[in-house]
Amino acid sequence: MAKIRIHEIAKELGYDSKEIIEKANELGLGIKTASNAVEPEIAAAI
Repeated sequence: MAKIRIHEIAKELGYDSKEIIEKANELGLGIKTASNAVEPEIAAAI
């Protein structure tokens, strides 16, 4: 499956990319920028 970029998740959910990055890092994902991509399963967890 195709990976999803953090900024795309933020846009879809109506949040700022920084908020999504913070949430991802709370889950221990180590995301640094909005252009990082994650697997769809991880995107669903965010």
